[in-house]
Amino acid sequence: TYYTGGAAAYIDEVAFHYYPIDVHWPSIREKAMEVRSIMENHGIGDLPLISPEMGYWSSPKWESSLDIQAYRLVQMYSRALSQGMTQLSWYLPYDSVVAESDLDVAADRTCGLFDIDGNPKPSYYAYVTLSSELTGAHFQRVIGQPNVDGDVFRMPNGSEKTVVWATRIDPNLGFSTVSFPYTCLRRVEIYGTVYAPILDGQSGWDYDDLVNGKISLGLHEVNRPIFVAPCQ
Repeated sequence: TYYTGGAAAYIDEVAFHYYPIDVHWPSIREKAMEVRSIMENHGIGDLPLISPEMGYWSSPKWESSLDIQAYRLVQMYSRALSQGMTQLSWYLPYDSVVAESDLDVAADRTCGLFDIDGNPKPSYYAYVTLSSELTGAHFQRVIGQPNVDGDVFRMPNGSEKTVVWATRIDPNLGFSTVSFPYTCLRRVEIYGTVYAPILDGQSGWDYDDLVNGKISLGLHEVNRPIFVAPCQ
């Protein structure tokens, strides 16, 4: 029997896995865009795109660390959400080996949010923070400022929330800055520490040192994301 309707008649969603091991895709966003383009060429561009398996490791043996894993987790989820992907599964819940042990023979052995003994890793706390901060978020745009990267989302209450990280540290300053058009904001660090309210011109927080209708925050470490939103 021949059924008409093309691929869309037989597919509910399109899935792909993502691990940052292929330089062809700088992030999950670019891979999603390429897959979406293929889908559109075959008439199924409106179907959901999901990732049932994505992950990043923490073992120093594979040029990572506990913090780097946490940073990459937040970046990967933010970039995936920027492509409308909402069904995303982290691989895996628990490490299968002790990092840098004789059994640490592949990077995926330490992709867990918990170590082999069931203790939460920093990536677990980053996941909790991410889930709390971006519940109900809808992507608006990529942040466009020098030395930083990230995504701006619209929250259910109508306000904006930004996930942002430094891509480069200004060698003259020892940090980089990112500016927000707010007179009061809330800054949340990757592991959940909240700083609020931060006010326009506030010493030690607003790096332009002016009361001028915007706040310039300092980012002191490359790739370490923060969450920023206006005060409510």
